[in-house]
Amino acid sequence: ILQNIGGTGLNAYTSLEQTVFFNSFPSNQLEKWMTIYAERFRNPVFRLFQSELETVYEEKNMYSDNAFSNLFEQFSKSLYKNHPYGQQTTIGTTESLKNPRISKMMEFYKTNYVANNMALILSGDIDSEAITPLIKKYFGNWKSGIVPQYPVYEEKPFNGRELVVKKLTPVKVGILAYRTVPNKHKDELILDICAEILNNEGQTGLFDKLVSDNKLLAANAEAMKGNDLGSMLIIIVPKIIGQSLEKAEKLVIEQIGNLKKGNFSDTLLDAIKLNYRKGVDQRFESSQGRSMMLISAFSEGRKWEDYLDESAEVDKITKEDIIRVANQYFTENYLAFFSKMGFPKKDKITKPNWAPVIPKNTEKKSEFAQQLNNIPD
Repeated sequence: ILQNIGGTGLNAYTSLEQTVFFNSFPSNQLEKWMTIYAERFRNPVFRLFQSELETVYEEKNMYSDNAFSNLFEQFSKSLYKNHPYGQQTTIGTTESLKNPRISKMMEFYKTNYVANNMALILSGDIDSEAITPLIKKYFGNWKSGIVPQYPVYEEKPFNGRELVVKKLTPVKVGILAYRTVPNKHKDELILDICAEILNNEGQTGLFDKLVSDNKLLAANAEAMKGNDLGSMLIIIVPKIIGQSLEKAEKLVIEQIGNLKKGNFSDTLLDAIKLNYRKGVDQRFESSQGRSMMLISAFSEGRKWEDYLDESAEVDKITKEDIIRVANQYFTENYLAFFSKMGFPKKDKITKPNWAPVIPKNTEKKSEFAQQLNNIPD
């Protein structure tokens, strides 16, 4: 039905704190699109439950085949010992996927898919004032509900260097994790710039120099962000022969020390801020970029003005800010998660022995599809 109105890119994704359904469509088909999307969520019957479950099984097995997906899952459990960020993957456990109940899915839908827990996000060739009556017409009857309050999960600070060693990957990999800040914290943007000083796409960072000088195979700093908690991950891959994870760790710790002391040039900081602002401006240039910012604004409780002001906020960051933040969060208390060479048993899930559902009357149009044809473009 969406293809018939010129729709493309129909898909959905889930992450730690949001589920997003999306597609693109011509602006002259706006009313038809609203008709379809309002109907999608009005009273679903989940007739694709069986086939989609098999798709999820295949995704679960695909992750099991990927050593680095398994590494990150095990690492997250050590990083977040209580919070679902570490204790519950988005796709779920093999055991939970074996025994799904459609009644539980309906319960989840009725609890969470309510007007006060959802956002309708549109970006593109539209006049927001002109289409407001249409939005009220098609979505105004959606009901609000009581959304359960999200529990508070406490995570204690690391006590010195907490070491975890496992054998999970075909090559040695280490992840150092520092507890930082959740989304919307005043230091979040400064921490992003800290990560860029350590490594960036121009390969001019402190970690990049270790790689270009052949002292390490790879080193990356990456923020792991959430509404409740945040961390900075330092991912290190030592040279295949003759270098231990401990030696690789020492090298990146030395560079973090340089960050904390301000041992980097003003030119590097200025270049990184300029590049960051360029990335911000480029996101505004596409409907997809603007949509993603609106999605984040909704799920993280930000204001649109936060994004409009982001370039100006980056401009204000000084070397003193970097030094303060680096010393505050890159402390002696961190997780060192080491994966040595190993090939653990894969957690596979067997597809159910179901006969395929053969659709009938595929050439016929539903009453709903016929009604759509009567809506003018």
